[in-house]
Amino acid sequence: MPEHTDDEIASVHRHAAELGVGLDPAAVRRVELDGGDVRVSGLSWGGDDPKVILLHGGGQNAHTWDRMLLTGTGPALALDLPGHGRSGWYPTPDYRPRRMAASLATAIGSLPAVPRVVVGMSLGGLAALALAAAHPDLARGLVLVDITPGNRPGRAGDLATLAETEVFADFEALLRHTRRYLPTASDASLERSLRYNAVRRDDGSYAWRADPRRWEDGRTQTERLFDEMASLWSEVALLQCPTTLVVAGDSPIVTVEDRQRMLRSNRRVRSVEIPRCGHNVQSDRPEALAAEVSCLLDT
Repeated sequence: MPEHTDDEIASVHRHAAELGVGLDPAAVRRVELDGGDVRVSGLSWGGDDPKVILLHGGGQNAHTWDRMLLTGTGPALALDLPGHGRSGWYPTPDYRPRRMAASLATAIGSLPAVPRVVVGMSLGGLAALALAAAHPDLARGLVLVDITPGNRPGRAGDLATLAETEVFADFEALLRHTRRYLPTASDASLERSLRYNAVRRDDGSYAWRADPRRWEDGRTQTERLFDEMASLWSEVALLQCPTTLVVAGDSPIVTVEDRQRMLRSNRRVRSVEIPRCGHNVQSDRPEALAAEVSCLLDT
């Protein structure tokens, strides 16, 4: 079992208490699934028959969905992507969407029943897209949160450099560093996020929990991702399930042109914009995103 699991789950219950949400003591638990070539870890919300699968963005982990799930989305399984959170690492740092989709398909396919909707944000959205295209039996509905294959380097601005510093002398140094990139986040939410996204090393320093390795040629995982990005338009055309593209109103990631191309590429795609939020819609407007997921669940 991963380290600090008891503290991890206790933190979820403290978060619920802060929001005034009643949460059954057994409602959330850590689970481990076989992803074939990698162990896939996740958080089960509400039992062993999840209606929703949730896939986070790059550098994040399953806890990014906590606030949204505390609004009452229903039985869900929030997974740590390979190389992230408490999931295993690949032998080589190849975390491109199609490879992760293959591992996730094995993990999701081991569940007792097929989930109703797969939700993916940013990198997790690209993995969800690849998953739904290659395994239509595993995704009856799809929600892509502020991402399309049209994304290009530079659109994320300063956030793209957040993880470039890899090691911090102590937690306070990590907190100060992150605060520069996320100045509007509350102290409580920022500290909670960092406790999940970073790991304390034996010497007392902190490092990001996600796999930081570069490719053998020295290129970063992000650089390799963008090499493959545009080719994922072919997956959009293959989608067989109702799909909602959620666009963050204050984010530069999805352009008008990207949005229009998504709609032209597949008649099953609809698009909705959620105003007053940045790229992390699940953090900025959790209730609005939960409503879109519920809408697709009801179709």
